[in-house]
Amino acid sequence: MKFNQARSSMKAMSPEKLAALNESLATAERKLLNAQGLPRRPWVQHTLYAPGWFTGYGVKTLPGVREALEDGRYPEAKEQLVIVSNALDTEAAYIDKVASQIGQ
Repeated sequence: MKFNQARSSMKAMSPEKLAALNESLATAERKLLNAQGLPRRPWVQHTLYAPGWFTGYGVKTLPGVREALEDGRYPEAKEQLVIVSNALDTEAAYIDKVASQIGQ
């Protein structure tokens, strides 16, 4: 919400500030990564989407939570839900920080 409100002031930004803003936004999705990766697949680090365990390259949303639920691993699903929630909170805080810097 803060970012949408700040967008109107982007028109007056210098090219240098716009480039810095673009760089900040380009790194925003990295906030959705979990360095430990998914259970049994530590190389898959995105918390919101990833190739499914049995779907090849077919995407699963919230893969850590979903796959744990589908396999009946409920304590793991709860742990994964906390990881996703923390990643979303971190992402939101980062975007708010970027938005607050737009008018400066």
